[in-house]
Amino acid sequence: MPPKRKPAPKDDDEMDPAERHKVANREAQRKFRERKENRIKELEAQVEQLQAQLDIKSSSSDHPPPASSSASSELNTLKSEVAHLRSRVNYLEAENTELNRRLESLLPPAFQLPSQIHHIHTMHQPQISPTHHL
Repeated sequence: MPPKRKPAPKDDDEMDPAERHKVANREAQRKFRERKENRIKELEAQVEQLQAQLDIKSSSSDHPPPASSSASSELNTLKSEVAHLRSRVNYLEAENTELNRRLESLLPPAFQLPSQIHHIHTMHQPQISPTHHL
């Protein structure tokens, strides 16, 4: 069951700057996760398409034409890019966690979020293993 979200205030003017900042950070992180997930899906689809092309070319002749080595090279490049993006995502998530920790240390206790909110973003992320069929 997904965690319950706080109801959004009716007007931005009713929120204090710290609350507005937290809301903006949560929204930015949500959008980042969506973009990351979409980009990984695009790359995985492209890898699958290239793999299928490579398989077709490999099965159509005993000696693949030079284009197959180009597709294989592009496949390797895409695999490398996916690995780099995953590494970057992990780094950014760690940075986001650290920034949230620092932000809370600066806020008075009345403005601090419950500790469960820090982990909400990890609950909604798809688990993609690094050895996913690339």
